[in-house]
Amino acid sequence: MRSAIATDYSPRAGALTAKIATHVLVDVLGSMGMRASHGELVYRGPFEDRRGSIDTGLGVRHGVRVSLPEYERELSAFHKAFAVELEQAIYSLPLGPSSRVLDLACGDGFYTRRLAERLGPGGEVTGADIDPNYLQVARKACAAYRGPAAIDFVEASFDRLPYPARSFDFIWCAQSLQSLPDPVEVLEKLAPLLRPGGAIGILENDVMHQVFLPWPADLELALRAAELRAIAKQEAPGKFYIGRRLAAVFASAGLEPISTTTIAIDRQAPFGEAERTLLQQYLDALVEKVEPELDTCSLARLRSLCDPSSGA
Repeated sequence: MRSAIATDYSPRAGALTAKIATHVLVDVLGSMGMRASHGELVYRGPFEDRRGSIDTGLGVRHGVRVSLPEYERELSAFHKAFAVELEQAIYSLPLGPSSRVLDLACGDGFYTRRLAERLGPGGEVTGADIDPNYLQVARKACAAYRGPAAIDFVEASFDRLPYPARSFDFIWCAQSLQSLPDPVEVLEKLAPLLRPGGAIGILENDVMHQVFLPWPADLELALRAAELRAIAKQEAPGKFYIGRRLAAVFASAGLEPISTTTIAIDRQAPFGEAERTLLQQYLDALVEKVEPELDTCSLARLRSLCDPSSGA
């Protein structure tokens, strides 16, 4: 029987400094629920198994200097800020010691190594990514792994994976579904690669309401309206809502839910360097996104609140 686990992570955070807020709350809710959310949904597929059958920037990561996607800095900061909780999520996945695992769109290998740490002798994790520069970083990041499982990497897109049907016990794809052309098509391509009883795990952000801050109410209303207008002008704006649509995406791919898990993450001020870095990058990107859509007065207030040195 085929199954999939969908995990939707979207940090609900306090602000960068104590002048704005005193804590960071990463909210993990069911993605079928009422809010843009984090959640874990487990799915079982109804098909044959029931019968038994990018713009880039230059970066240095792990001693490797390569050209990486522009979102890499924020994604790396996200991994560092919430490493403990992300590792706990990995340890909740249904993996056996000898599982064969595919980490699709593995990026810098953050999850690849952690998936391997769940496995024992005979276990194997394959990291797949279309970006050869990311794969170079991932190989370097995983070089220090000394566990009993095997790790390898392959340069391939989701629709050109060089593996026959029923190759994997578990397929993992983290924070990448929204960047792929059609989430349903991705799952439909992945499902035949599962062995009977296998699972697919998706961890995905919902861009809207990813971070909640204690703004003045009038500024919050103006900011959210400006953010919605900015998103509506982008190509395929629906992709920014993928986190809350995971249940529908899996259903469209012929997968049915098994269970839901909810996690909450809390951070208290003073924040660590990783949290400050992540939040500053988020705030800088937010200002850039809404600048063309926000009135001059509101934009000035927003800039002041986002600047730790402003004294606002």
